[in-house]
Amino acid sequence: MGFEYHASRKFPLDALRRAGGPVFRAVCKSCGAKREIDFVQTPPPDVVLRKFTQAGWTLGKAARCPACVGGRAAAGNPQPFDRGEMKDMPETEAPAAPARAGKIHRQTILALEDYYDEQAKAFRPGRSDKSIADEIDTSEAFVRKIREEYFGPLAQPSQLAAISARIDKAANDLTALRADYAALCKKNGWV
Repeated sequence: MGFEYHASRKFPLDALRRAGGPVFRAVCKSCGAKREIDFVQTPPPDVVLRKFTQAGWTLGKAARCPACVGGRAAAGNPQPFDRGEMKDMPETEAPAAPARAGKIHRQTILALEDYYDEQAKAFRPGRSDKSIADEIDTSEAFVRKIREEYFGPLAQPSQLAAISARIDKAANDLTALRADYAALCKKNGWV
């Protein structure tokens, strides 16, 4: 199990070969439901993923069938919402989940799989919660919530620590220069 989209991205799919051509199978991690999609020839990975998402499956770190994805909302677990309702929603509100909720959720997971480096706990250059939200046409708060729930919080970039150290050094140097200036002025009676 582990269909590779590219070297940094694996999906919970089995790639099988049958007489009629390649078959891709997903097994729901929650309930064990299976879904197979047959192809005449090996399709590009994005076609395989699109076929499963069109069938209502969520493919992130684990496969989830449409029944289990829908059941998450009934169980009080996070579920995405309609784009129109989410775009202008305050970060604290949670509107009711309409039919398009699963699609937004899946698109967010797929975008995070592409643009978020789980080991570094950082986005790839030029990407952020906001850029993904703009691309999917949803709220930044929703993308942040999904990222934190499924992938974890952002880590402090190493460049930030280096810049902070430089600022501290500059502040200490400035304090020393002010002390030298005050001492020189006092010594020569300029104050």
